[in-house]
Amino acid sequence: MGVAMLPARFSRAMMAFEPFEPHPHLAVALSGGGDSRALALLADEWAKAQGGKVTALIVDHGLRAESPREAADTLLWAFQHCMAAEVLQVHVTPRGNVQQAARQARYEALQSWCAAQGVLHLLVGHHADDAHETGVLRQARRQAGASDMALSACVYWSHMRVLRPLLCFSKTELLDWLRACGEPWLEDPSNTSTRFFRGRLRAGIVASPHITNTPQTRDPSAVLTLLASASGIHPGGFGWLVPSAFAMAEPMVAALALGRLLATVRGHYEAPRYVEVERLAVMMKDSAFSGATLHGCRLLPARAGRIYIIREKSAPLVSLRSGQRLRWDHRFDVMASSEGLSLRALGESGYRTLREEAYPFPPLPVALLQSLPSLWQLDRCRAVPHIEYGQSCANLGVFLEFSPRKPLF
Repeated sequence: MGVAMLPARFSRAMMAFEPFEPHPHLAVALSGGGDSRALALLADEWAKAQGGKVTALIVDHGLRAESPREAADTLLWAFQHCMAAEVLQVHVTPRGNVQQAARQARYEALQSWCAAQGVLHLLVGHHADDAHETGVLRQARRQAGASDMALSACVYWSHMRVLRPLLCFSKTELLDWLRACGEPWLEDPSNTSTRFFRGRLRAGIVASPHITNTPQTRDPSAVLTLLASASGIHPGGFGWLVPSAFAMAEPMVAALALGRLLATVRGHYEAPRYVEVERLAVMMKDSAFSGATLHGCRLLPARAGRIYIIREKSAPLVSLRSGQRLRWDHRFDVMASSEGLSLRALGESGYRTLREEAYPFPPLPVALLQSLPSLWQLDRCRAVPHIEYGQSCANLGVFLEFSPRKPLF
């Protein structure tokens, strides 16, 4: 199929994501590479045809000395094509899994910008080659928590959705189209570096295995069915599951469902490694299971045949200001219209204070109760909204909503 047909094919790909609002505003992740530049041009043409617009978002990770200059060059390229554009600065510590840390920081910055601007659609430039590589990578690592071994075309986040309209395009045809348009692009050396798995795969150092038809790819609805029937997420930021139902489920389905629960409660884009969550799912079958920690979460067995899942670490105290909007614990959206309040986890001292008042706690594990968000005025607890202690958030002038980066559904 000729490269001249790419804009028409892109328009058909965008039809799969309808409906859009009138005059849609699209955010496009623009790295300066060929994939993202092709996406920006195609999306800009499509948006203008709908009476809408595009804003190109350029993330500067600061990991290479050339990064600021490349971000500035990409910004100039966007302006030359009459696109609105912004550079988002993020800090990534160059230790450990650098690519994962960079990806996490990048998506946090993109999501924050979209939330602040009220933009509902973020387009990213993953194409068919990326989808295959991701399938190989996930199979190699056996990573839990995804309903498919490849990339999803549309992923819903708390206030927006991530769209991948290029999954039906190969990298070769995207670059051929850019050449035909006379457009240059940048090459990121980390994309071909053999320090990373993807670079070794692209260089042929790692074989590209056939992606097997596991239960994960065969029937992803089984995972969702188990989650819907035997688990849940509470607005207080904790999860629960029925271990007997998970024990009766097909082992891989139970492990994948558990991985999704952990990722949602932690508020993390990435799910835990499959081998780790598979081991935990087996442990939960034991009637003597006394709890465990994984992926930044604690699993707490309780009466009534449930296991509760909470964050392993407590969130820091933050002081609230009138008109302030913030993201607390990387999991809660908060807005304040009053002064003098602070937000923190209830903690041991807060729990002890409520016990001294003889407050009738619900029958939940103590550690779970201590993890709940609470509102304070100096040293006085004014509210623990999710157990109905004290005043309501509305009366205190606070909006507080659990909004995980990776929703359960």
